[in-house]
Amino acid sequence: MYIRDIIMKKRRNEELTDEEIRFFVMGYFKEEISEAQAAALMTAIYIYGLSEKEMICLISAMAETGKELEFNKISSRIVDIHTLGGISDKIIIMLISVLNSVGVQAAKVIGRELGMEDRLISVSGYKITDNIDEFRQKLTDDGMGILKSIKNLAPVEEKLYKLRHEIACDNNINLITASIMSQKVALGFDNIFFEITYGDYAYIKTLPDAKTLAKYLVYIGKKINKNVCCCITKLDEPTGQCFGNIIELREIYKCLSGEMPKDVEETILEFGSKILNISKTCSDENKAKAMIKENIQNGEALKSFETLIKNNGGNFELLKEDIEVKNVLPITAPTDGYIAEINVNKLRMLAKFLGAIRNKRSDNLDIG
Repeated sequence: MYIRDIIMKKRRNEELTDEEIRFFVMGYFKEEISEAQAAALMTAIYIYGLSEKEMICLISAMAETGKELEFNKISSRIVDIHTLGGISDKIIIMLISVLNSVGVQAAKVIGRELGMEDRLISVSGYKITDNIDEFRQKLTDDGMGILKSIKNLAPVEEKLYKLRHEIACDNNINLITASIMSQKVALGFDNIFFEITYGDYAYIKTLPDAKTLAKYLVYIGKKINKNVCCCITKLDEPTGQCFGNIIELREIYKCLSGEMPKDVEETILEFGSKILNISKTCSDENKAKAMIKENIQNGEALKSFETLIKNNGGNFELLKEDIEVKNVLPITAPTDGYIAEINVNKLRMLAKFLGAIRNKRSDNLDIG
């Protein structure tokens, strides 16, 4: 079998066989296939797409290049929470706590972005585990867990991700689906919740593309025996009142103590009700939302958040303290009116400039 023949076959818009796809994936992973050859095949796939059969085979082959962790053996009801784009780290942390309070085991594996890690480690003493066995124990004992990005998890996916970026093939929905689902197959959770954000500042730019991706994720999920649910959100402004590190964790404390802004509440109720459904906890959306709302109001969700912080070494008492602001820059409008838009991308850039977000682990982080 020759890679040139596979490239030419895809250029003719013909369906590749399982053997041909696995030959490419393993050959590229072992560096037996060159970057130029891989780029040629990725470009052909970008143009002509993948059939359902090709996509499932590609996902399986990518997952098999690394560890397959089978987290579903802990429980078939654990829900893996994944957000694609956006700056909703505090929402995910809050959501995990809320779900835990109503008896849903929730897991989050941090991907390439450092935002969630930066927020959690801003709490003095908090340690995010990178140990798989410790993560398993957290899921078993606490009913929730957050794990650092795992090395050797579908490792060829990262190579292909970088290649796609270099050759401007990022936004192909088939390849995005394969990229995401290969890691989910390797993790082994049976239930997966996706938040898909779209907009000018998001990875997915348009609502039609977001809907297409959601349909693919749900459809492919069914084909590989995964319960998949997607919520689509528009990334046009930040959620809540704060953007930063420990100030966002303090905001979670305030939200779960009864001071929850309307946009945060709507998001938590919508996401939470969908997750209660796929975890087979509650199939009635209104009842699910009522369960979540009750546990926020009675303080059970706050107790779960406290458990999440304390059981990972964090100083929870810090989150009860008022924020001492060192520098305040008032921005006064020259005329009466209202805020029509907050440019999320510029806000993100500002946060990086101030040291609130790292581009890479070696960057300095200002946790204030």
